Amino acid sequence: MSDQNNKMPEDLQVVSNKVIELLVDTTFKKHGVNPQEAQVDDETRSQLKELVEDLQKSVESLKNQNNEDN
Repeated sequence: MSDQNNKMPEDLQVVSNKVIELLVDTTFKKHGVNPQEAQVDDETRSQLKELVEDLQKSVESLKNQNNEDN
């Protein structure tokens, strides 16, 4: 996962991280979750990791598609 982050332009990585943080914070607030008290089981942690990796692949694909169009 860190290899993909190194390939991503810094500004795109910053924007991606901000979007993820916003989505997570909003979801936590909506469901009344305090991140300091929440414990994530191994299955959920694995699903979240897979989701983040899929999102990174999607961003990379969109970036490559955009570069091809230019």
